[in-house]
Amino acid sequence: MKRLTALLLAGVMLLCSCGGDKYGDALKAANEKRDFTVKVESVMTVTTDEGTNEYKESVRFAQGGGIVSAKRTEDGSYSEYYYFDGQIYYVSPEVGSYTWAADTEEFYAEFCYAAPLSLDMGKGEKVDGGTVYTATLDGADYKDTLLAINPYFDDFDITSSTFTGFTYTATVKDGDLVSYGYDFTFDAVSGEHSAVIENKVTVTYEAQADVVTMPEGYEGFINSGGNITDLSEEAFTREVMLIIVEALYNGDGTRKDDFDETYAEFVAIYGE
Repeated sequence: MKRLTALLLAGVMLLCSCGGDKYGDALKAANEKRDFTVKVESVMTVTTDEGTNEYKESVRFAQGGGIVSAKRTEDGSYSEYYYFDGQIYYVSPEVGSYTWAADTEEFYAEFCYAAPLSLDMGKGEKVDGGTVYTATLDGADYKDTLLAINPYFDDFDITSSTFTGFTYTATVKDGDLVSYGYDFTFDAVSGEHSAVIENKVTVTYEAQADVVTMPEGYEGFINSGGNITDLSEEAFTREVMLIIVEALYNGDGTRKDDFDETYAEFVAIYGE
Protein backbone atom coordinates (compact mmCIF):
# COMPACT_ATOMS: atom_id res chain seq x y z
CA MET A 1 0.00 0.00 0.00
CA LYS A 2 2.84 2.38 0.89
CA ARG A 3 4.53 1.58 -2.41
CA LEU A 4 1.29 2.24 -4.34
CA THR A 5 0.80 5.54 -2.48
CA ALA A 6 4.38 6.56 -3.23
CA LEU A 7 3.93 5.78 -6.92
CA LEU A 8 0.68 7.76 -7.06
CA LEU A 9 2.31 10.72 -5.28
CA ALA A 10 5.25 10.62 -7.69
CA GLY A 11 2.82 10.63 -10.59
CA VAL A 12 1.00 13.67 -9.22
CA MET A 13 4.30 15.50 -8.71
CA LEU A 14 5.31 14.68 -12.27
CA LEU A 15 2.03 16.03 -13.61
CA CYS A 16 2.42 19.21 -11.59
CA SER A 17 5.94 19.87 -12.80
CA CYS A 18 5.57 18.90 -16.44
CA GLY A 19 4.90 22.53 -17.41
CA GLY A 20 8.38 23.44 -16.23
CA ASP A 21 9.58 27.02 -16.14
CA LYS A 22 7.67 28.36 -19.14
CA TYR A 23 9.07 31.88 -18.82
CA GLY A 24 12.60 30.55 -18.39
CA ASP A 25 12.27 28.28 -21.43
CA ALA A 26 10.83 31.11 -23.54
CA LEU A 27 13.58 33.48 -22.40
CA LYS A 28 16.28 30.95 -23.31
CA ALA A 29 14.75 30.47 -26.76
CA ALA A 30 14.52 34.25 -27.30
CA ASN A 31 18.16 34.77 -26.30
CA GLU A 32 19.27 32.09 -28.74
CA LYS A 33 17.57 33.67 -31.75
CA ARG A 34 19.96 34.70 -34.52
CA ASP A 35 17.33 36.62 -36.50
CA PHE A 36 14.64 38.64 -34.78
CA THR A 37 12.71 41.89 -34.88
CA VAL A 38 11.36 43.76 -31.87
CA LYS A 39 9.46 47.00 -31.54
CA VAL A 40 10.30 49.14 -28.52
CA GLU A 41 7.98 51.85 -27.21
CA SER A 42 9.22 54.17 -24.46
CA VAL A 43 7.21 56.84 -22.65
CA MET A 44 9.04 58.94 -20.08
CA THR A 45 7.29 61.47 -17.86
CA VAL A 46 9.33 64.07 -15.97
CA THR A 47 7.59 66.08 -13.26
CA THR A 48 9.23 69.12 -11.64
CA ASP A 49 7.99 72.20 -9.79
CA GLU A 50 7.56 73.84 -13.19
CA GLY A 51 5.24 71.14 -14.53
CA THR A 52 5.23 67.83 -16.39
CA ASN A 53 6.88 66.93 -19.70
CA GLU A 54 6.48 63.72 -21.68
CA TYR A 55 9.07 62.18 -24.01
CA LYS A 56 8.25 59.38 -26.42
CA GLU A 57 10.51 57.13 -28.46
CA SER A 58 9.71 54.29 -30.83
CA VAL A 59 12.44 52.02 -32.20
CA ARG A 60 12.21 49.01 -34.47
CA PHE A 61 15.22 46.75 -33.90
CA ALA A 62 16.07 43.98 -36.34
CA GLN A 63 18.95 41.52 -36.37
CA GLY A 64 19.94 39.27 -39.23
CA GLY A 65 22.93 38.36 -41.38
CA GLY A 66 25.39 39.75 -38.83
CA ILE A 67 23.72 43.20 -38.96
CA VAL A 68 21.65 44.98 -36.32
CA SER A 69 19.43 47.87 -37.39
CA ALA A 70 17.47 50.37 -35.34
CA LYS A 71 14.90 52.65 -36.94
CA ARG A 72 13.98 55.37 -34.49
CA THR A 73 11.12 57.86 -34.35
CA GLU A 74 11.50 60.45 -31.60
CA ASP A 75 9.71 63.77 -31.09
CA GLY A 76 8.75 63.87 -34.76
CA SER A 77 12.24 63.15 -36.09
CA TYR A 78 13.37 59.95 -37.81
CA SER A 79 16.80 58.32 -37.97
CA GLU A 80 18.36 54.93 -38.65
CA TYR A 81 21.29 53.19 -37.00
CA TYR A 82 23.12 50.08 -38.16
CA TYR A 83 25.72 48.01 -36.36
CA PHE A 84 28.04 45.95 -38.55
CA ASP A 85 31.62 44.70 -38.18
CA GLY A 86 32.47 46.90 -35.19
CA GLN A 87 31.00 50.10 -36.64
CA ILE A 88 27.83 52.10 -36.07
CA TYR A 89 26.36 53.67 -39.20
CA TYR A 90 23.99 56.58 -38.66
CA VAL A 91 21.55 57.96 -41.23
CA SER A 92 19.38 61.04 -40.73
CA PRO A 93 17.53 63.11 -43.34
CA GLU A 94 18.20 66.18 -41.16
CA VAL A 95 21.81 65.61 -40.03
CA GLY A 96 23.45 63.39 -42.65
CA SER A 97 25.27 60.04 -42.72
CA TYR A 98 28.09 59.17 -40.31
CA THR A 99 29.96 56.20 -38.93
CA TRP A 100 32.12 55.49 -35.88
CA ALA A 101 33.76 52.51 -34.21
CA ALA A 102 31.79 50.94 -31.35
CA ASP A 103 30.66 47.69 -29.77
CA THR A 104 27.13 46.31 -29.43
CA GLU A 105 26.78 47.67 -25.89
CA GLU A 106 27.45 51.21 -27.15
CA PHE A 107 25.01 50.64 -30.00
CA TYR A 108 22.10 49.72 -27.72
CA ALA A 109 23.05 52.51 -25.29
CA GLU A 110 21.90 54.99 -27.96
CA PHE A 111 18.27 53.95 -27.36
CA CYS A 112 15.67 53.25 -24.70
CA TYR A 113 16.21 49.53 -24.43
CA ALA A 114 16.98 46.72 -21.98
CA ALA A 115 17.16 42.96 -22.48
CA PRO A 116 14.56 40.72 -20.79
CA LEU A 117 15.29 39.89 -17.17
CA SER A 118 16.27 36.42 -16.06
CA LEU A 119 13.90 35.83 -13.14
CA ASP A 120 11.89 33.10 -11.47
CA MET A 121 8.52 34.49 -12.53
CA GLY A 122 6.43 31.88 -10.76
CA LYS A 123 2.89 31.26 -11.92
CA GLY A 124 1.46 33.64 -14.50
CA GLU A 125 -2.04 34.69 -15.43
CA LYS A 126 -3.79 33.29 -18.52
CA VAL A 127 -4.69 36.13 -20.89
CA ASP A 128 -5.86 35.80 -24.53
CA GLY A 129 -4.29 32.40 -25.06
CA GLY A 130 -0.99 33.40 -23.48
CA THR A 131 0.47 33.71 -20.01
CA VAL A 132 1.31 37.08 -18.48
CA TYR A 133 3.95 37.12 -15.76
CA THR A 134 4.27 40.06 -13.38
CA ALA A 135 7.03 40.75 -10.85
CA THR A 136 7.04 43.69 -8.45
CA LEU A 137 10.69 44.38 -7.70
CA ASP A 138 12.84 46.73 -5.65
CA GLY A 139 14.22 49.28 -8.09
CA ALA A 140 17.28 49.82 -5.91
CA ASP A 141 18.35 46.23 -6.64
CA TYR A 142 18.27 47.00 -10.38
CA LYS A 143 19.53 50.57 -10.23
CA ASP A 144 22.32 50.20 -12.81
CA THR A 145 20.03 48.39 -15.27
CA LEU A 146 17.20 50.91 -14.93
CA LEU A 147 19.39 54.01 -15.15
CA ALA A 148 21.00 52.57 -18.30
CA ILE A 149 17.67 52.05 -20.08
CA ASN A 150 17.17 55.65 -21.20
CA PRO A 151 20.02 57.79 -22.64
CA TYR A 152 18.09 60.88 -21.50
CA PHE A 153 19.10 60.02 -17.95
CA ASP A 154 22.73 60.82 -18.81
CA ASP A 155 21.64 64.19 -20.20
CA PHE A 156 19.90 64.96 -16.90
CA ASP A 157 23.22 64.43 -15.07
CA ILE A 158 21.49 62.59 -12.22
CA THR A 159 23.58 62.71 -9.04
CA SER A 160 21.26 60.65 -6.84
CA SER A 161 18.14 58.55 -7.31
CA THR A 162 15.58 56.87 -5.09
CA PHE A 163 13.32 54.27 -6.71
CA THR A 164 9.71 54.26 -5.57
CA GLY A 165 8.30 51.60 -7.88
CA PHE A 166 9.37 48.95 -10.37
CA THR A 167 7.24 46.35 -12.15
CA TYR A 168 8.56 43.90 -14.73
CA THR A 169 6.09 42.05 -16.96
CA ALA A 170 6.46 39.41 -19.66
CA THR A 171 4.05 37.52 -21.91
CA VAL A 172 4.61 33.98 -23.19
CA LYS A 173 2.44 32.44 -25.86
CA ASP A 174 2.85 29.06 -27.57
CA GLY A 175 6.24 28.72 -25.91
CA ASP A 176 7.54 32.04 -27.24
CA LEU A 177 8.38 35.24 -25.41
CA VAL A 178 6.12 37.69 -27.26
CA SER A 179 6.67 40.80 -25.12
CA TYR A 180 8.18 42.17 -21.95
CA GLY A 181 8.31 45.53 -20.24
CA TYR A 182 9.81 47.75 -17.57
CA ASP A 183 7.68 50.25 -15.67
CA PHE A 184 9.55 52.18 -12.99
CA THR A 185 9.48 55.47 -11.09
CA PHE A 186 12.20 57.25 -9.19
CA ASP A 187 13.01 60.56 -7.53
CA ALA A 188 16.01 62.11 -9.25
CA VAL A 189 18.33 64.87 -8.08
CA SER A 190 20.62 66.86 -10.36
CA GLY A 191 22.53 69.59 -8.54
CA GLU A 192 19.96 71.87 -6.96
CA HIS A 193 17.14 70.49 -9.09
CA SER A 194 14.87 67.52 -8.44
CA ALA A 195 12.26 65.63 -10.44
CA VAL A 196 10.01 62.61 -10.37
CA ILE A 197 10.72 60.44 -13.41
CA GLU A 198 8.52 57.63 -14.65
CA ASN A 199 9.63 55.48 -17.57
CA LYS A 200 7.59 52.75 -19.19
CA VAL A 201 9.32 50.63 -21.83
CA THR A 202 7.52 47.89 -23.75
CA VAL A 203 9.33 45.47 -26.06
CA THR A 204 7.26 43.38 -28.50
CA TYR A 205 8.60 40.59 -30.71
CA GLU A 206 7.38 40.52 -34.29
CA ALA A 207 6.14 37.16 -35.57
CA GLN A 208 8.38 37.44 -38.65
CA ALA A 209 11.92 38.85 -38.57
CA ASP A 210 12.73 41.68 -40.98
CA VAL A 211 15.32 41.19 -43.71
CA VAL A 212 18.22 43.41 -42.63
CA THR A 213 20.43 45.14 -45.21
CA MET A 214 22.95 47.95 -44.94
CA PRO A 215 21.97 51.41 -46.21
CA GLU A 216 23.07 52.39 -49.68
CA GLY A 217 26.54 53.96 -49.82
CA TYR A 218 27.43 53.09 -46.22
CA GLU A 219 31.08 52.53 -47.19
CA GLY A 220 31.35 56.26 -47.88
CA PHE A 221 29.79 57.56 -44.68
CA ILE A 222 31.75 60.33 -42.90
CA ASN A 223 33.81 58.92 -40.03
CA SER A 224 33.05 61.11 -37.03
CA GLY A 225 35.77 59.53 -34.90
CA GLY A 226 33.39 58.77 -32.04
CA ASN A 227 29.79 59.78 -32.62
CA ILE A 228 27.84 62.57 -34.28
CA THR A 229 28.58 64.94 -31.39
CA ASP A 230 32.35 64.51 -31.90
CA LEU A 231 32.54 66.15 -35.32
CA SER A 232 35.10 68.86 -35.91
CA GLU A 233 33.89 72.42 -35.38
CA GLU A 234 34.01 73.03 -39.13
CA ALA A 235 31.99 69.89 -39.92
CA PHE A 236 29.49 70.65 -37.16
CA THR A 237 29.02 74.22 -38.41
CA ARG A 238 28.47 72.95 -41.94
CA GLU A 239 25.80 70.52 -40.81
CA VAL A 240 24.04 73.16 -38.70
CA MET A 241 24.02 75.58 -41.63
CA LEU A 242 22.48 72.93 -43.87
CA ILE A 243 19.72 72.33 -41.33
CA ILE A 244 19.05 76.08 -41.05
CA VAL A 245 18.92 76.58 -44.81
CA GLU A 246 16.53 73.64 -45.29
CA ALA A 247 14.33 74.97 -42.47
CA LEU A 248 14.14 78.47 -43.97
CA TYR A 249 13.99 77.93 -47.73
CA ASN A 250 12.03 75.84 -50.21
CA GLY A 251 13.78 73.71 -52.81
CA ASP A 252 13.42 76.47 -55.42
CA GLY A 253 15.18 79.00 -53.16
CA THR A 254 12.07 80.90 -52.07
CA ARG A 255 11.41 81.60 -48.42
CA LYS A 256 9.09 79.27 -46.54
CA ASP A 257 5.81 80.63 -45.20
CA ASP A 258 7.03 80.55 -41.60
CA PHE A 259 10.43 82.11 -42.48
CA ASP A 260 10.23 85.03 -40.04
CA GLU A 261 9.14 82.88 -37.09
CA THR A 262 11.74 80.18 -37.75
CA TYR A 263 14.49 82.73 -38.36
CA ALA A 264 13.72 84.38 -35.01
CA GLU A 265 14.03 81.00 -33.27
CA PHE A 266 17.45 80.39 -34.84
CA VAL A 267 18.61 83.89 -33.87
CA ALA A 268 17.59 83.17 -30.27
CA ILE A 269 19.73 80.02 -30.33
CA TYR A 270 22.75 81.03 -32.42
CA GLY A 271 22.57 84.83 -32.59
CA GLU A 272 22.63 86.95 -35.76
